[in-house]
Amino acid sequence: MKRRTDAGRRSVLFFPAMVCLIGAFFQEGSAQTFVPGKSPRGIAAVRGPIFNPNLSENRYIGFGDSITYGTINHEDAPELGYIPRLDALLDAVLGPSEVVNEGLGGEETSGGNLRIGSVIAVRLARYILIMEGTNDVTFLRPVSTSIANLRSMISQSLNYGLLPVLATIVPRRDAKWYISSYQEIHIALNAAIRLLAVEMNVPLADMDKVFNDYLPGGPGALLSEDLKHPNETGYQVLAKTWAAAVEALPFPPESVRAKATTDKILFYRRTGNMVTWLPNDKTEIAGTILSYKIYRRKRGESAAAFQSLAVIEDAESYFDVSAVKGTVYEYVVAAVRTDGVEGPCSAVATLEL
Repeated sequence: MKRRTDAGRRSVLFFPAMVCLIGAFFQEGSAQTFVPGKSPRGIAAVRGPIFNPNLSENRYIGFGDSITYGTINHEDAPELGYIPRLDALLDAVLGPSEVVNEGLGGEETSGGNLRIGSVIAVRLARYILIMEGTNDVTFLRPVSTSIANLRSMISQSLNYGLLPVLATIVPRRDAKWYISSYQEIHIALNAAIRLLAVEMNVPLADMDKVFNDYLPGGPGALLSEDLKHPNETGYQVLAKTWAAAVEALPFPPESVRAKATTDKILFYRRTGNMVTWLPNDKTEIAGTILSYKIYRRKRGESAAAFQSLAVIEDAESYFDVSAVKGTVYEYVVAAVRTDGVEGPCSAVATLEL
């Protein structure tokens, strides 16, 4: 993450410099760029933090239908699907990772919506990769129904503390593709999935676009003989696309600390809590982090009690001057990408008095 330098902004005159310094001193928080409760790009805080300290940071759930499970020519082949391929790719780039296969052949989004709650409660992963809707197209389900189910899956994941990555469904070239009613629903569903990712502020893996743009041969080169499930090359393309989406995730900051302290400048002093953190090593790979969001609660309160304090850009510290002296607070910090997607929270830092 690039740090701001003030070297070129220093005044050679003492008085103007002191005026700026004192003005910065009386700002709420530290003298870095932030807007309380709002990201630097004006995206309002529309939900609470993604928080569950009991989840495994290096575990990912692959959730979907037979394409997630791993099927070639209508035959089960999970060992050839995207799950083991993605696992290997993440191990190589992010370190030891576990990708769990929760694909279920023939499942529609309605079934996925009913199933996802038990899956996330058992798997306890920090991230879930959701790709469903192919079977909805097969049975001509209304796009609005499919999107409502996907929206519910995203909400359940977020509420449990997982960050979901949503995917469009892969192209098909079987007989149904050449019937206008099926083709129209397929295209409309993918368009709606893209909008849903924006609406819910979650990452998108656009499998439909990647397959359609594939050279040489387009989607036909990536589909097995049934013209609906990927072939081995197609599953490798799926794995690489998922890997790119995972590598760009806003992984939670590390080494978060909070300490009561006094800040002094000239004839003035203020007391507060200094919160510091370090960027997650994984986020340095993609370089997509714009800012950090700080949350606070009193010790002993529930997760729902976390309140947004500020969004900080170009720094890894925040001076909380609104803290009441003698009250023990707990802080968490989340990374925010340049597109406004907010990641899961860090481990809890309890105030050091």
